[in-house]
Amino acid sequence: MCGIFGIIGSHSNLKKDITSLARFASRRGKDSSGILVNNSAYSILTANYDIRKLIKKINFKNTNMILGIGRLITNGNDDCQPYKKKNIIVFHNGIVINDDELFTEEEISRIDKIDTEIIAALAEKFLDRNNLKNTINTILSKCKGMISSAICFTELGKLVLFTNNGSLYYAE
Repeated sequence: MCGIFGIIGSHSNLKKDITSLARFASRRGKDSSGILVNNSAYSILTANYDIRKLIKKINFKNTNMILGIGRLITNGNDDCQPYKKKNIIVFHNGIVINDDELFTEEEISRIDKIDTEIIAALAEKFLDRNNLKNTINTILSKCKGMISSAICFTELGKLVLFTNNGSLYYAE
């Protein structure tokens, strides 16, 4: 599957620690990689190679958030993560097995082949700005399969981590 990692907040050893986290994420997926960086604005870098190589392209100056993924491709060979749809950016480990059906049932136009697109599309469709937990619960109730995810709602300045299989670890 994939390895998602990140650091939020100011951090004196940011480059060293992100490099270390990327090394671990690389073990989970070397097919492609992606990074979301916030240093006064959000920017995304993606590549069809290992995350450890992509990390070298980050400007760490004034960075207050970095999220990354080492991806093992299960579908959507030409698509990358993080997946962006308007002001929603999704990192996803796992596989949604009913994504085709959900695009039809929810009357959402599909753009790409990656299953992660349905998570972003559902987040956009069912966004409850006052209660992101409702948004996430709706996504989890509709999607079949395994999901460990980080969704950045850039317009709201919020990041939500969630899973339906228990493989989510974080530290403060």
